[in-house]
Amino acid sequence: MSIFENWNKIKFTTRIAVLDWLFVFAIIILLLIVYIPNQIWIQEKSDRDESRFRMRTISNASEFYKEITGNYTINGPQMFELVEAAIDSAFADSLFVGEQQIILNDKIFNVSINKGFDYRADTTFSIAEQIRKTIIDTLYWTLEYSDSTKTLLDTNYVNSSDIKKRMNLYRFNPANTSLLSERDSTITEEEYDNLLSFEQKRFYRVVKDTIPGKIEISEREEVKNNYLRKKFHLNADLLTCPLSKKDYILALEQQNSGENIFIVKSPVDESNIETQYYFFEYNPGDHGYIRSGVQSWAGEE
Repeated sequence: MSIFENWNKIKFTTRIAVLDWLFVFAIIILLLIVYIPNQIWIQEKSDRDESRFRMRTISNASEFYKEITGNYTINGPQMFELVEAAIDSAFADSLFVGEQQIILNDKIFNVSINKGFDYRADTTFSIAEQIRKTIIDTLYWTLEYSDSTKTLLDTNYVNSSDIKKRMNLYRFNPANTSLLSERDSTITEEEYDNLLSFEQKRFYRVVKDTIPGKIEISEREEVKNNYLRKKFHLNADLLTCPLSKKDYILALEQQNSGENIFIVKSPVDESNIETQYYFFEYNPGDHGYIRSGVQSWAGEE
C-alpha cells in the first residue's frame, strides 16, 4: 500500500493537524536558518573587536615602553609591568619626572619620564565615557568702572561662579590694551591703589554693583569625557588572544635607517574555523596586525 493510499485513509481533521504541525516546524526551521547565522556573525565580530582592542593596547604599551627606555621590546610581560609601574610611580609622586629608576623583579630599569606622561598613559589605557550634565547658571548684569577715576560706568554680563570674585578684584579691560598676555590678569584693590600712575590704572576695571532685575537664568548641557570609570590595567591576559588562547606575535623589524619598528600580529588562522550547530560555520576571518602603530584593518571600521 502506497503512502498516498495511507494518507487518504487518515481522517480529514487528523490530516489538517499534521499539516499544521508541519507548517509550524517549517517556520521554526526558517527562523533558525535566519537567527543562527546572525548570532554567529555577531560572535565573530565580538571576538574580532576584542582581539583588535588587545592588539591596540599592546601597540600603545610598546610606544610608551620605547618612550621611557629608548628601545622596543618583544618581552610582553616585561613591557606591561614596566609601563604599569611607571604610570603608578608618576601618579604617586608628581616629581617622578626626568631620569629615574624602577626596580622590577630585582632588576633595575633606567627610565626617562616626560612631563605629562601619567595623563597621556591614563587616557590611553582607558575607555572614554561621555558624561552629560545639565548645568543651571545665573547671569548677572553688572555695572563696572571702566577707568581709574571710577566715574565712567559700563555694563557687562557675569555668571554666578565669578560674580563674587569680580566684585572684589580689578581686572584688565580688554578694550583698553592690545597686550594679549595681560588681558585675563586681575589684581586686588590694595594692589590697584599701589599702582603709581594713571597710565597703569587706566587698564583696569572693577564691578561696582549688579543691576536689580537684570538677572537671567540659563540651562545648558555640558558633555565631558570621563577616563576614570573605565580605566583598565595592563595585565597579562591582554597579551593572549581571546579566541585562539595563544599569545599575540610580537616582532621587531629593522629599517634601513637602523631603527626598529614594533609589530603585533594576531595568532588567529584557518585552524580556528569550526562548525557550529552541525550545518553552520564559524569563521573568525583575519584579525590583522599593527605595524608601527598603523592598523591593517584601518578603513574597515
